[in-house]
Amino acid sequence: MALSITFWVEANAERGSYSTSGIAELITVEKKLLAQMVDYGSVLRKKISLMRRYIALMRVKEMEAESDREQYLGNPLHSYSLIHHMHFDWTNWRRLLEQPLGTEQISKMRALMPQIPKTEYWNAKQDLIHAPLAGVQFDPLDSLELALFAFDKDRPDLAQKWLSATLSGYQQLSPSEKELYEVLNVVKESQVTKLSELVKTLNTNQSSALNRSGMMLPLLLVGALWQVLFPVCGAEFYSSVHEMTKVFGYEQKMLQHMQKFVADNQSKLDFLRARLGEFEQERNEARHWGTAYFESPLNQYLLSKRLTVDWRRVENLMDADTGQKPLERLLKLRRNPSMPNASELEGAIDGLLRLQFVYRLEAKHLAKGILDGVNHGTHLSPEHCLDIARLALRDQHPRLAHAWLLEAQERLPQHPELHPQILALLVQAKAELGDFLGVNGTYQELLKLQPASEEHARNYEQFMRNHAAKDGLYESKIIEEHAPIPEDPSQLDEFQAYSLTCSGHRRLTAAEERHLRCGYMTETHPFLLLAPLKAEELSHDPLLVLYHEVIYQSEIDTIRKLTTNKIRRATVVGTNQSVVSNVRTSQITFIPKTEHQVLQTIDRRVEDMTNLNMDYAEDHQFANYGIGGHYAQHMDWFTQNAFDYELVSAPEMGNRIATVLFYLSDVAQGGGTAFPHLKQHLRPKKYAAAFWYNLHAAGGGDTRTQHGACPIIAGSKWVQNRWIREFVQSDRRPCLLWDDSVATFGQIMELAKQQKAAAKKESS
Repeated sequence: MALSITFWVEANAERGSYSTSGIAELITVEKKLLAQMVDYGSVLRKKISLMRRYIALMRVKEMEAESDREQYLGNPLHSYSLIHHMHFDWTNWRRLLEQPLGTEQISKMRALMPQIPKTEYWNAKQDLIHAPLAGVQFDPLDSLELALFAFDKDRPDLAQKWLSATLSGYQQLSPSEKELYEVLNVVKESQVTKLSELVKTLNTNQSSALNRSGMMLPLLLVGALWQVLFPVCGAEFYSSVHEMTKVFGYEQKMLQHMQKFVADNQSKLDFLRARLGEFEQERNEARHWGTAYFESPLNQYLLSKRLTVDWRRVENLMDADTGQKPLERLLKLRRNPSMPNASELEGAIDGLLRLQFVYRLEAKHLAKGILDGVNHGTHLSPEHCLDIARLALRDQHPRLAHAWLLEAQERLPQHPELHPQILALLVQAKAELGDFLGVNGTYQELLKLQPASEEHARNYEQFMRNHAAKDGLYESKIIEEHAPIPEDPSQLDEFQAYSLTCSGHRRLTAAEERHLRCGYMTETHPFLLLAPLKAEELSHDPLLVLYHEVIYQSEIDTIRKLTTNKIRRATVVGTNQSVVSNVRTSQITFIPKTEHQVLQTIDRRVEDMTNLNMDYAEDHQFANYGIGGHYAQHMDWFTQNAFDYELVSAPEMGNRIATVLFYLSDVAQGGGTAFPHLKQHLRPKKYAAAFWYNLHAAGGGDTRTQHGACPIIAGSKWVQNRWIREFVQSDRRPCLLWDDSVATFGQIMELAKQQKAAAKKESS
């Protein structure tokens, strides 16, 4: 590390030329240097303390998640919090880690550093290299410097003595101290050992000529050592709980690097403390003895060296980026394209807002960690609430945004600096909701808080000009967090019907459920006479059946191994292409049945369950849902557009005649499958499978089978889809005598009954 400071000047000075006043001046200068060193240590201690507190906090979270990461991250608040601090908090910590320390102190030290005549320093070393070592413990840096000086003076015998002292000093250093000695621009112990062996060889050679020629190699090394001693002046996580566990793993690695960074800087602080103690002791001794201090060549050397080389080394250490390697690894990991980014954070917030909207949850409960009545013990900060409100406003959810902003206000004592941002967003939310009295009051509160803000004053004046003449400016308006549920079901749009089915507000009445049955099924295959299936009928027309205990844990374990590192963000079929959409937040993978015997076994079981041919079924699809993971209302059958734009694989196999959906995991809360038209909500139950026909017997798509995966409130949801094509199914599911896409079986029977009654009446 090159330094521009000059530590000594070329001058002729006699040995012992320092007067009492000169020594006093040097002592005063050193006292000021020590003060800067103490100040630097204080700043470094504060930095280390902050990092240790953060590491301790993260370790607590690690312990909470240690038993089952998927279960821990299945809580959307935990996942959101993890992504938030991976995106924002780690950015702030990176700035702290990279922040250079000691800049001010080093500048002051350079200005204070005295210019000691070079002859004083060299004369002190000249005397000292002859001094005995008995009873004196030298720092490896000091003894190595004297060895090099003796080597330069063609005294290999003296050089060998000081090199031995250097190696002896090295042996007493701890590993962390050795690393710090290298930071001080000192050669490694192995290099000193090599030089010592060369010097020993030279010292045993009595021939002067050989000695001088043999000196060339070590002198090259010495020159190098002297220069050292005296330098010239993009993966996605939120859509899958399983993938979120990788983020947790990334954070563990980052914490390890941070811990190493803290340890390195703690060693640096300990080293500086030790040096500080030595310097203060030597300074006090020099001040006590005055000019008599220079009567000892050792003392003269130590004072001269302390005010030149030692202080430069201290400056080098203060200026050095200690812990640079772990910091570089930490930053490299942080810059990895697979790390969570702003889109991940938006996805996590979108998942929370979806839960709030679909299940009609309240922001005040979510902020306290209460999800649909279950307390998960997680609390959101006002900053979290503000971030959620900001995204809710952007995505046109002013009611939800308003609730989150009020919740952020409740937590203001923790972060009062957020108050202006909260009020500014409240103005926007209240204006969109038509609460003009609230807008007026919030603007006035904002102007009191920031009276000098021209922007707020200008916006308020514009608001008053636009609304002063309108009715309702001074009328209070109650803002509900959720819009009221329409009393007339026909007024519901498709998403509202899906949402209300998920939340339980839309369901079958007792009278509508009365004709449904459950029991053991044996009729679809002779094998079932020996091993009947547990079946629960959920709808006659269209047929919807839930089978219980039709897949086994050993099979699920095999499936999880097959899907490891293979799942990717799911897409939906758009107008003319497949696209990523917030309509479907999950990650999926397709695996052919030829991949493993277990998949073929499952297909044989599906054939027994459905009495359909599985030879031309699509590949097995496996899906894992993320934060608030859902798949909004949709049909499994393909539209004509999908065939026209060649978005259907193997179109010759026809459309999807039926679906079998296996539940491979339990879900703590939410995550059911909603059929809005059937008013049925299937709660996920591990080892169960749902079966339904997607097409009418006539071949047309059945809109009544529209369904959706409800958002997951807490837990991790794994499912397996078997989509069965209509090719070679005519003997398994024959067409009816009428077009069942036009009339249902019940309507046909009613019509037949009416016709029979009319014929009887005519005959009589």
